[in-house]
Amino acid sequence: MRNLLIKFDKFCPSTRLMTYRPGFHPPWMDKSYVTHLTLRRLNMAHSLSLIEDVAAQRPLSSTVMQRIATRAEGHPLFLEALTRMLLERGSAAGISVPDTIQEVLMARIDGLSAPARRLLQTAAVLGRTASLELLQQVAQGIRDFAQALQELKRLEFLYEQTMAAEPSYAFRHGLIQDVTYQSLLQSHRETIHTAVGQALETRYADRLATVYDRLAYHYARTPDAAKAVQYLTRLAERAVNGSAHVEAVEALQEARRHAERLSADTRDQHLVHVVIHLVHSLHFLSRFPESLTLLLQYQHCLAQLQVSSLIGVYHLQLGVTYSMLGEHTQAVQQAQRALEVATECGDEITMGRAHYLWALEAYWAGQPQQGIAHGQQAVALLQRSERRWSLGMAYIYLGVNYVLQGDFALALEAVQQARTLGEVLEDVSLQNHATWIVGWVQATCGDWQAGIAACEQALERSPAPLNTLFALCALGHAYLEKEDPEQAILHLTQAIEQTQHFHHQPLQTWMTTLLAEAYLLQGDSLRAQSLARQALDMATTSHNLWGIGLAQHALGRIARARGALLEVATHLTEALHAFTAMPAHLKVAQVQLDLAHLAQAQGDLPAARQHLHAAQTGFTALHVPLYLERTRQLASRLDMARPRAARALRCDPPD
Repeated sequence: MRNLLIKFDKFCPSTRLMTYRPGFHPPWMDKSYVTHLTLRRLNMAHSLSLIEDVAAQRPLSSTVMQRIATRAEGHPLFLEALTRMLLERGSAAGISVPDTIQEVLMARIDGLSAPARRLLQTAAVLGRTASLELLQQVAQGIRDFAQALQELKRLEFLYEQTMAAEPSYAFRHGLIQDVTYQSLLQSHRETIHTAVGQALETRYADRLATVYDRLAYHYARTPDAAKAVQYLTRLAERAVNGSAHVEAVEALQEARRHAERLSADTRDQHLVHVVIHLVHSLHFLSRFPESLTLLLQYQHCLAQLQVSSLIGVYHLQLGVTYSMLGEHTQAVQQAQRALEVATECGDEITMGRAHYLWALEAYWAGQPQQGIAHGQQAVALLQRSERRWSLGMAYIYLGVNYVLQGDFALALEAVQQARTLGEVLEDVSLQNHATWIVGWVQATCGDWQAGIAACEQALERSPAPLNTLFALCALGHAYLEKEDPEQAILHLTQAIEQTQHFHHQPLQTWMTTLLAEAYLLQGDSLRAQSLARQALDMATTSHNLWGIGLAQHALGRIARARGALLEVATHLTEALHAFTAMPAHLKVAQVQLDLAHLAQAQGDLPAARQHLHAAQTGFTALHVPLYLERTRQLASRLDMARPRAARALRCDPPD
């Protein structure tokens, strides 16, 4: 929870002051909005002053005080604990001074009465703080409970939290809890952890979800592997609902280790279940190679499964993983297998998710019509379920296929459905995907100012690396539409760097082509050509029709900038064939516009008007004012190039 609060502080004006001991590195220390202050050790004068305060009415000799201060080396807790130890012993004469703070604390613990020591150890298992009611429930076997508690308060091991909602006690310092906990034998620890878990289940029976973290913590330290897996998995689900995927992965990795300890009759089913959930969160962190390794490692467990729906979900997750690694053939095969298994057992949720995976693969393959068909099937199936998040993702994949085809109104309609579901679910990731797609569409249609604003919002509020990656891509594209090559290059380069560890060729093809266009706009045609050729090689290798069209289109524009008109015609013709085969209506119209420019440069005005008319027809149908204006500008130049008597309406169709 602490890490989650720190993560979202950049969205909420607030100030938090936190301390930590040397050797610990908080995961949020590298954030730009975090300031690190080092607390120095106390000097000799301050150390002696602290010793005097602790000793209070029982002053120590200056020799003993110097001895304590020298040994503690300015560490406040060491100074306090060492002073108290000597005071509790009654005399400093002849007592050896421990070398470490842990030894000092252990000596103080050993000096407690047996009931007080047992109570302190029980409290250490409960945690840094514990309610009085829970402490009494777990420590039922300790005689003279009240007297033991009073002893711990008097010696300042524990103190009462007066501001708590219920009577509670806390350790004076976290290190006291650590040392006390380590003083317990392993078997004794496990017994107390089990008792705490059972007490929590009884006390919070009607609201277990509020204590999943505590139940997971305690049962994970007992021999009860089944309970450990149960509560760690539920804790991870709660983390996922808050887009805290790092925390979810930590919980599920621990759950996997405990699942390995289960009996043979349930082990495989629990392992597959845990791994599926683990891979889901790893995807949000862009850890796709690790996901594939995990899934293949536990593939042998499928043979022992009695729940066929779980087999379908396994194949689905394997397909999603292959998809994110750019392995199109394997992804489609796994989607088909998941659909077959889910259909056999009537699992409409997995059927719907298999269809939206197929929709995603159709998008990357440059097959928007197929993608739209699968996306619509996914929506229809998932609308009948309670899986609102999956329905939201179905709308996302349906939307991007509409964008690819050029049906922007339908794309925005689908994405708005996803955004609404994200708001209802309070799912930041779903809302974030919807935001960058809206920005992508706005920039594509010419409203690059609104598009940049939307993409920047998505980037700023990104909850996970995968969201960040797509927001960077869309923002780079938006700056390219604005004709701001510096910003486009900056964001696209960052995006490409994030994909190096999982090699998604269709995505890399798209980004590399956009980067080539940005360098062309900057005037660096040689670098642009090199990048566009890389993109074409990647697209050809992966049989990515969309990528081939994008790369050929970019190479055509680069050749035009170099004055190589024959190359322009070859590349643009190849791009037109690819985009027409998909079909990608906006791209077809854009290539037609570039072919019109080529024909004008070659002095072939009839061909120029023919291509221009095709471009105008496409842009008009798609409602993209920016490109319609560019078409009119070229039409005006062509009209001025015609003999006065032959001039007619701009962009009139050829005879």
